[in-house]
Amino acid sequence: MRLPALIALGLVLVLATHSAAADAPRIARSFLIEAPADFSLRDENALQALRSFPVKALGSLDDAIPRVGRTSWYKLELEQPAGGARHSHVLRLNTVIHPNAEALLLEGSRTLDRVEAGYSIPAERRQSGSMNLSLPLAAWKTEQAEVLIGITTGTLTPLRARLVSTQQLQLDDEAGIAIHFSYFGSLAILLIIQGAIFLRLRDLAARDYLLVSVCLLLLIFTQTSDFMVLWDGHIGTFHLTEIRHQLRILHGIFSLMAFRSFFPFSTVVPRLDRVLRHGIAVVSVTLAVSFFLPAAPLQIVASVCQVFGAVFLISASVVALRHRLIGSSLIAVGWLPLLATATYLNLARFRLVPDVPGETYLPTLSIIWEILFTTLGLSYKIKQLAEIRHQKELRDLELAGLERMVRVLCHDLSTPLATIGMTADLLQLKREAGQPVDLDATTHRLQVAVKSIKEIVDSTRNVEALKLHAGSLPLEPVDLCTVFDEAERMVQDKLGRKRITLRKTNWPENAIGLAEPSILRFSVIANALSNAVKFSTSGGFIDVSLRREGNIMVLRIRDHGVGIPREMREAFETSGRIQSRPGTMNEEGTGFGLMLMRDFTKAMRGEFRLESRTADESPADHGTTVEIRLPVAVAAASVLR
Repeated sequence: MRLPALIALGLVLVLATHSAAADAPRIARSFLIEAPADFSLRDENALQALRSFPVKALGSLDDAIPRVGRTSWYKLELEQPAGGARHSHVLRLNTVIHPNAEALLLEGSRTLDRVEAGYSIPAERRQSGSMNLSLPLAAWKTEQAEVLIGITTGTLTPLRARLVSTQQLQLDDEAGIAIHFSYFGSLAILLIIQGAIFLRLRDLAARDYLLVSVCLLLLIFTQTSDFMVLWDGHIGTFHLTEIRHQLRILHGIFSLMAFRSFFPFSTVVPRLDRVLRHGIAVVSVTLAVSFFLPAAPLQIVASVCQVFGAVFLISASVVALRHRLIGSSLIAVGWLPLLATATYLNLARFRLVPDVPGETYLPTLSIIWEILFTTLGLSYKIKQLAEIRHQKELRDLELAGLERMVRVLCHDLSTPLATIGMTADLLQLKREAGQPVDLDATTHRLQVAVKSIKEIVDSTRNVEALKLHAGSLPLEPVDLCTVFDEAERMVQDKLGRKRITLRKTNWPENAIGLAEPSILRFSVIANALSNAVKFSTSGGFIDVSLRREGNIMVLRIRDHGVGIPREMREAFETSGRIQSRPGTMNEEGTGFGLMLMRDFTKAMRGEFRLESRTADESPADHGTTVEIRLPVAVAAASVLR
């Protein structure tokens, strides 16, 4: 049953189409009336004079070359089947881009109907409903009739005429309005996206492409007749189509600017970048001159600018694809259809290529396509630039890590090297004074210093492990008392030089914590003791305690020195750095000690605390207290399991 039903439906459609075609009127012949340039139907007996002028036969109105800036007159001979029209029809002329147009329906010497359209027609004479001219044929009842058309044009675009039913005319108008509203809705969304991209990137490419899209939007508006229905033809004395050629030239400028700012031609292809820069300058001068040109040369100049601009942009797209520049594929896919369409339509205006139907919708579709892929290209560029920026940040972090490692080594090596230097100076002094030298003590001191240097160098591997393990270090149970004693021996010479005494309170026989021993010894405890000595006055003392608080071992080192000023403490809390300053005996420092103590303590799953008061803040109780809190080995091991 399905096949016979489909066959029957097909026959019905064929018969209906044939019947409609048989009943429909048609344009039998078209003529160009060779009327004087100053001719007007407003003159007395003008209609009779118009019909007396010589005529030139045309294949269709599309074959007529409009006389830009002048009024052209045409005659159409209409025919319909005997018995009169069975359906009401309308002669539709696309006149939205023309200043004025008028058409008369004649049956013999009798005028049946007359309409006027165009944006320069006074409102009282302008046809209502659309800026396109629609001549009703309902009054035509005989087999033959004539239509006289007068049109003042500012473009080389041919005047298209077609006979449609009133129902089809209404459907076309409504469909056109719906299509163009969907176009404008899509464009509005894409422009919002492009605006957001510009606000995020703040670069020239996003700005220039936003300008290109706005210019294309205006071009669609100025060349689209369906939107004129919104104003019922009443749009004042100025019409946007009067500046459409300037918009075409401006679009070329923005397009060249967008390509030049989107792609790094200045570094990849400097010659092409110079060509684009000179092209922008030339087209900009042309735009300034265009405001003083008459209609005919203005259209020619605008078309030439668009063709040459398209050639430049196609070349730039090919170069970008060849060098695999960021977003080149998306930009090329978006721009090439638009450039091809613009080039073809401009060549068609000069009759160099055949004209094509759909002149209104084809550019609009190309524009939507271009803006869509341009938006995708800008989005892709954001992603690629973000990835490049991320890689740069990683390289900067790596370089910063290397720089920090060098500073850590210099900071930690300073103590054992100072021990070696002071021991050598002491040997030299005793030798010059003829005093006996305790070789065992001296040798032991040098061995400890050399061992310290070796362990400091080995600890750089742990710094690498800190980076590889995302901020953690390989830990093991250590005796904090033993580690502290080894760190104390490292700063013994500094203590002796300033006659500072270490006072241990609440000191256990052993305290096992979880830590990395060499880093704890050199980078944490030795640094804390060195800072305490550095900012203590001669003859003073430093209080040290080690106790257990639950599952935490707390090493507390407190000096009674000058303390850290409030602004420096606040800077350390926010940035982790503290400005280097000389000690009480002008000892030099790097300013990295506190930062190293805090970071390495945290990497050993511990906590670093700092308290300090200056003499101005607390005259009776000033100084700095450092707390190094590490997990108890047994408790930490159970947590890790």
